Amino acid sequence: MKRFLITVYGEEIKWFRSLTNRQKAALFVMCVHLLLFILLVSSGCLPLYALAVLNLIEIRRLSRFIPIDNLNE
Repeated sequence: MKRFLITVYGEEIKWFRSLTNRQKAALFVMCVHLLLFILLVSSGCLPLYALAVLNLIEIRRLSRFIPIDNLNE
């Protein structure tokens, strides 16, 4: 199983390991904000859409700290 995961996600694992602790923390917080955004948008409540927009702004701000130029598609 480990060999399969390294075969499939080897480049992404190397990229993640090359990040600094601050970049890893920013990536984690960005993922949490993305999950919260999905939760707020799927709620269907209009006042929560404002919070969803604020989460989107925070996701955009955090994405500047994460270098994706070394990540291959």
